[in-house]
Amino acid sequence: MQSGRSSSEIAYWLSRAYSGEIETLNLETGDIADYRTTAQGIELEVMDAEEKRLAMLYFRWDEVAPLLRGMYARQLDGFGQEQPQPSAESPAFHSETVAVYPGDKNHLPYDVVVERLHIEEPEPPAPATEPEKTFEEVLDEHPVSIQVNGQWQTFPNAKAAEEASYEEYKANL
Repeated sequence: MQSGRSSSEIAYWLSRAYSGEIETLNLETGDIADYRTTAQGIELEVMDAEEKRLAMLYFRWDEVAPLLRGMYARQLDGFGQEQPQPSAESPAFHSETVAVYPGDKNHLPYDVVVERLHIEEPEPPAPATEPEKTFEEVLDEHPVSIQVNGQWQTFPNAKAAEEASYEEYKANL
């Protein structure tokens, strides 16, 4: 858009760059938006939290390009949303009086109070959890017993069992 391309050129570029995308977005209202893109345009389906359809929209890329151009003109740097900055938690603290020195005894025009501050640091963020294993990864962790050449044999994982079964198959051809 910055290079001065026409809306039809932008529409053509969008159709090539974003064709075949399928995504689901959670909206700030609590609703859900599914979108699918094709070489011709973009289809939007908005549903409430119970997945009841609220709206179904379809836009051709040549309809979308002028809208994107207008958004670009207003925001200059593109279409990025402002990401909320994580609030820096200030540590909680409380004080405990340790000593008091009256002003008349230490020849000062004020009392001196010594306090100990107890600062409670916020807990560090939890470490990142490992992604869940796929079904195949779970299967490969456990021994598997199958019949090979008419006898039951136990293999350390599903992959080894598949290899033995394939060898039996090749031998019987």
